[in-house]
Amino acid sequence: MELTDLEEGDSVVLEIKWGEHPYQISTAVVGAKDGALLVSPFKYKGTVLDLGSVHFRNMFFNLYGMDKKADTRLVWRNVQIEAKMHKNEMLYAVRTSSSRKFPAVSDRRQNKRMLLDIRAKVISAEDGRGIPVVLHDVSDSGLSFYAKKGLQFTDKTIRLEFEDTVHDHSFHLAIDSRFVRRVEKDTQDLIGCQILKSDRNFLSYVCLKKMQTAAENKFSKAVSEAKHAKEMQKEDEQKEENQDLTRQNTESEESMV
Repeated sequence: MELTDLEEGDSVVLEIKWGEHPYQISTAVVGAKDGALLVSPFKYKGTVLDLGSVHFRNMFFNLYGMDKKADTRLVWRNVQIEAKMHKNEMLYAVRTSSSRKFPAVSDRRQNKRMLLDIRAKVISAEDGRGIPVVLHDVSDSGLSFYAKKGLQFTDKTIRLEFEDTVHDHSFHLAIDSRFVRRVEKDTQDLIGCQILKSDRNFLSYVCLKKMQTAAENKFSKAVSEAKHAKEMQKEDEQKEENQDLTRQNTESEESMV
């Protein structure tokens, strides 16, 4: 199966690899043209991010799709991406090199959860009131939150609302999910849910939040390493100073003799 054998409307995942950190964008096939697969692009504040520009030259891209006949998840690695106009719409044109024309079978598990631990509220199906909870983590397809111990849900479908800011952009999100499990903790219950539908706004939030978190972790690591290096330098300077004092004392004692 080749990349362009994917059909219009097929769901695909575009994975962006930046250093050790992967980010996933769920999107869909629009069609194929001139040997390239056309997929819906990722937009930030209404603007298509041109992943083929020089600003993203240190990133690598993989594309995941399904072979529906074999019911197998496939991956095309190190694809090339270019933002192109097609029928008055900006799309991503995805291509593979001749050496990577055919995909590999992907045994990768579902997207890893992203830790949040931010305030949220579950909307009661009975009276529409907001019940305070703590959104623990999310991914493209699932979430979990901490709720008051013993909190019961009259409906298996749970609507969760929360707000967050990423790169000066405010997100107001409402997510419909299906109750999956309850894990009892000491003072709270951890509720696990499967997201019923991930809209474009939510997927944009998840992708940008992962990038922001990775950048913050990278910065924190750099600060920690710089602090450690400075402490080591200070210790070395102190050792040299002590050695100089010892040397001076020894020379002074010898001169007195």
